Amino acid sequence: MSSADLRRQRLALGLSVRSLAERTGLTTAAIEHLERHGDLPQRSPARRVREALGLPPPVDDHDSPMTPTDDITVEALIVDQRVACSADCLADALTWTLPRVLAAIRALDRRLQGTGQTVIQDADRRYTLGSRTSVIYSAARRRAHEVNLSDPNATTASTLLKILEGAREQRRWSNFASREQHDAIRGLLAADLIQDNGVTLRPTDRARTAFGIEGDHNTSWRVARVELSAEH
Repeated sequence: MSSADLRRQRLALGLSVRSLAERTGLTTAAIEHLERHGDLPQRSPARRVREALGLPPPVDDHDSPMTPTDDITVEALIVDQRVACSADCLADALTWTLPRVLAAIRALDRRLQGTGQTVIQDADRRYTLGSRTSVIYSAARRRAHEVNLSDPNATTASTLLKILEGAREQRRWSNFASREQHDAIRGLLAADLIQDNGVTLRPTDRARTAFGIEGDHNTSWRVARVELSAEH
């Protein structure tokens, strides 16, 4: 049952947030969070709210009907949304149970193994599709690494600098909109200089080692940063 359904059931029973909080022993803030964002069905707060509202227990993954094409359906929906989606959001859009959606996501991740894509889950438990950089051959990665460090073009240099020294908000994918930046990011991913979690980009240990980065005020990094900026 989705977070919206919890709120509808509470209102149907004529209960206020405070009344439901008293029945469950939870805070009003916890009730409001569940009604806005939901939670894993097996966690204690969600279970206590369901019991207080007289709702049935969640369907177990093994009891949730799943067709052989569920993973394809979920993949199509994630791609169509073009933004990271929570499992609750996918369940609401498909009118499926949450366990069915989670099972389909796991099936999708298994199917994508060995391809250039993977299912990525961010810190807010939202799902999107991203590149699986591990499928790139080591020799190609080493070659790209050498090229991108020894002779980066202006866009590649500025993109790398932004990822190396930018704050988290500055390293979001939405801040890299041009085709040239996307080409630069693909090259830097192939070179194993940056990592992509589907939402933000960050430097790899290899990039930190290459530039001698040990901290925010490392001297050798400051020199390298000046040299990159000066060249481009």
